[in-house]
Amino acid sequence: KDYYFFDLMISTDIKNIAEINSKDSYIQSDFFITKLWYDTRLAELAHKVWKKAIIKDKSAEIFSFYCDLDKVFKKNYEFPKIIIKNFTTLIPNKIIESSFHYYPKTQCDNEDEECTVHQKKFGSFELTEKIKYSGKLSQEFDFTSFPFDTQNIELIIQSDNYSFEKEDHTYFTDLYFSSYSDRKLETS
Repeated sequence: KDYYFFDLMISTDIKNIAEINSKDSYIQSDFFITKLWYDTRLAELAHKVWKKAIIKDKSAEIFSFYCDLDKVFKKNYEFPKIIIKNFTTLIPNKIIESSFHYYPKTQCDNEDEECTVHQKKFGSFELTEKIKYSGKLSQEFDFTSFPFDTQNIELIIQSDNYSFEKEDHTYFTDLYFSSYSDRKLETS
């Protein structure tokens, strides 16, 4: 059996805060979480499609391609799942976007790009899923500087399928968070 580590990049985007309830220690909010990951298995398949495109049009050699994913694809492919431990949903979460981008191996010709051996051979296959959440985030508030206090909104995120099996492989998920997840949201 083969074992692979699966890097899952997470970014958050808080759209609004509808309520701050200091008595019950929660905020009601709408926010997006975008998950991004690379799949080497699908890169090999996309590389074959890219090679066929080059046969039809040589200029396609430098272009990447993009596709929205449908429900059929998602039934046959294991998407990484996350849990927000301090979140209670008010309405069902809504998938806003599921897509992939394929970047050909020619991207690795750029000296600024750090590419793996696999990417140099097949290119890069990047999957994205953006989900909208609406609900309550349990929070601990610090009012020691009231009325001049600032509060941090904390989302406690963990992988729901830390490991999953597909064919003869076991995949382990490692979470990484984008730097723009740590940004200030001004309210008045």
